[in-house]
This record gives sequence, C-alpha cells and structure tokens, in this order.
Amino acid sequence: MTVLQPRAASLADARDGRARRRRSRGRLLLLAVVFTLLAAELILRLTGAAQPGSGARTPQQSAFHAARMFVPHDDAVMTYLNRPLAREDVAGIAYHHDEHGFRIAPEQVEGSAGEGSGDRAPRIAFLGDSTTYGLGLGWDDTVPAVTVSALAARGAARDAEPVAARNLGVCGFTTEQEVALWEQLPAARQDAVALVLLVFPNDFAPGRFLYDEDSGVLYADPLPLPASLKPLAWHSALYRALSTLAAARTRAEYDPLLEANRVVTLRAIERLAEVCRRDGLPLLVAHLPAMERLDPYVFAAPVEALAARCAEL
Repeated sequence: MTVLQPRAASLADARDGRARRRRSRGRLLLLAVVFTLLAAELILRLTGAAQPGSGARTPQQSAFHAARMFVPHDDAVMTYLNRPLAREDVAGIAYHHDEHGFRIAPEQVEGSAGEGSGDRAPRIAFLGDSTTYGLGLGWDDTVPAVTVSALAARGAARDAEPVAARNLGVCGFTTEQEVALWEQLPAARQDAVALVLLVFPNDFAPGRFLYDEDSGVLYADPLPLPASLKPLAWHSALYRALSTLAAARTRAEYDPLLEANRVVTLRAIERLAEVCRRDGLPLLVAHLPAMERLDPYVFAAPVEALAARCAEL
C-alpha cells in the first residue's frame, strides 16, 4: 500500500491537470466564439451590410412599408396589422385608416372613428391582401370601392337600400391571416351583410412576414427561434444577416405552386365558410388572376383546387 499510494496520488494529479486544461481550453474557445460574434456584429453595423430583405418587390411597396403603415402584433398568426389612425401620403397616394386599422376614404376621416359621422349603412366586408387594400391606388379605385359604386348604380334604378364597403385588406397577408383577422376582430364583422374573400395567386402559399417597426420592413425569418424572441433578436445585425440569408435559401413556404402549401389556404377557407354559415352571412370567394401570365395560366392548378373546394362547401 505504501508503494501504491504515491502512484495513485500521481494519477489523480494527472487527471486533475487534464481536467483543468480542458476547462481552460473550453473557456478560451468560448471567449473566441464570443469575440468572433461581437466582431461580426460590429463589422456588420459599421458597414451596414446586414440590410434585411424588405418583403417588397417594387419601390411603391418599399415606400409604403417605410411609412410605418403597420404595427407588430403578438398573435402567432397575425404577426402584424395595419396601423390604426394612419394618415399618410405615399408616392402621391393618400392612405387613411380608422381606429381599427381598416382603410377608409379620405373624406371619412372627418367623421367619428373614420366610418363617417353617424354612418351605419349595411356593409359588404372585403378580406384580402394588397389587392384588396389597394396599394398604389386611391380609395375610389380599390376593389371594395369600385364594387360598392357599381352596386349603387344598379341599386338606384331599383330603389334598393345603399350599402357601404369595409376594406379589411392588409398588404402581405395570407388567406390564413385574413381569416384570423375576421375571427378575432369583432369590428370587422360589425353591420356586415356579406363577406367577400379576394384570393390572389401568392395567397396559395402560407409563408408569413414579420414587421420591424424600427427599420420599417416586412421580413421573413425562418430561423428556429421561438416567435416571442424573434423581435428581440432582430435588433442584432448578425441575426438579421443570418435570417435574411436563411430566408433567401428556403423559399418553399412562399411558393404558391407547391401542392402542400395550398392545403393551408383551403383549410382556412373551410373555417371561414363555417363561421359565415354559423352567422348566416353570405360568403363570396373571388380569385384575382395574375394578369402577366394568363395563357397558359401558371396558377391554373391551385385555382382549380380552390374552385372545387368552394363548390363542395
């Protein structure tokens, strides 16, 4: 035993020494990683290289986003909404929102809450994205306004009761988000006598955008981080760079031609049909074609699937 004790002690000392060296190397590695991340963050901030994708394809869209026309929303589906009481002129177009964020005519601003003073006419509600909202169009040229104007011209000849439009369009929204808005915002349904859902081809994909108020951009963030932490992480230039890079490489969620993607849209329309049936409200689903490619129409398959499901419902 007297011979083995020193040897056992020396083995223990050797193990302790190796453990200390491993801990030391681990700390050095951690410091190197932290230093590298901080250096990358500093370089990206100083050079401005981490400019996030704006979710915009045209100068009109970029200007609209930069005008802070949205507000972030903490709902898991409706990640942002129109900014309530917005009064902005963007590229020569006047955009006005009521206290709920619904787009209204400029002349309605003088009335109470934007609906017009004492105006409680029955309303046709229009759900949709920028094609419903009317991005780039004055109020009178939007689909809701033109529709109601045409109905008024026909109704006048028959002495029919006039109806008004409620524009629930939110630029960049998917059908799933539009249905969530209808379900969750009671003001959307107030005085409604009918609901029109406008479906544009990009609505056949479920990919959602987030909105950053500081930079005024819509952005896609596919990184596997809890949704509640993404707005905080977005303040990091390095995170923005990684997120933008990941979004550029993984666009499957935003592809309307993938059959798996349209399932989300069709399920949302099923849910909307059930809600309208429960409330006794007529529902019209209208497909707005992408006019740049009609023969052959590249979105024929998802549109046919939409028409078939609506016929079943």
